[in-house]
Amino acid sequence: MKDPLRIHRVLETLSQAWESQPDLTLPQLYGILESRGIGWNSTDDEVMDVLSALVAERPSILTADAPGRYLVETEQPAHRITLDPWWTAVRPARQGPGSEAPQPVVWRHGGICRCAVGQPLTVLSATGTVHRFGLVNRITVLAPTVEAIDSAPDLSGLRRSDLDDHVYLLRLAGDEHTGTTVLVDHALWVFDISRRQVHRERMHWSRLVSATVGSELVVDRPDGGPLRLRTVEQITVLE
Repeated sequence: MKDPLRIHRVLETLSQAWESQPDLTLPQLYGILESRGIGWNSTDDEVMDVLSALVAERPSILTADAPGRYLVETEQPAHRITLDPWWTAVRPARQGPGSEAPQPVVWRHGGICRCAVGQPLTVLSATGTVHRFGLVNRITVLAPTVEAIDSAPDLSGLRRSDLDDHVYLLRLAGDEHTGTTVLVDHALWVFDISRRQVHRERMHWSRLVSATVGSELVVDRPDGGPLRLRTVEQITVLE
């Protein structure tokens, strides 16, 4: 007789995978397993491996000591929030394809208070203020671990055609009241922040000539000459 204790382990892992995507029906979840090679003749261990991989990609809960970088999507209201062990980047969700990109806000956090699918997201700021967001409907692992608080990618030479689905936010040099942030996705969104308003400009781009912390941001544009902006002070991976 096969070990009956395995049944609880399989069902527990199935529950974790399903809880992370509660909008799926059970047949839809079975369909995902099938798309990953699980069939009627698969072993319980093979099923467990695939379910565990699903949980690793989309967990249902983040603890205060979560070591990686995560994209947390919420509803009521809808936000896309990137969390790593030190930083929080908050963006209201776009209203639809082709709509303007909302300006992201990045701040140092003091820990994740609560982050679980179906529950409100609450994050503590570095100064002790509790920030409350909408109900979590999805958690996606962007990187399982993040090495250091001051680690930042060097985006110099990145071509738009090689961007895939990555999104970056670059904060440029400025003072406490004014400055510029640049959102890099398939368009280049430049947010000039003054004391009274934020000016948003959308640009086409083909390559980031220079885009590393401590250097001037230089961008090649297909419809004009190179764009030169201020020195990059921080690069945040959003997706």
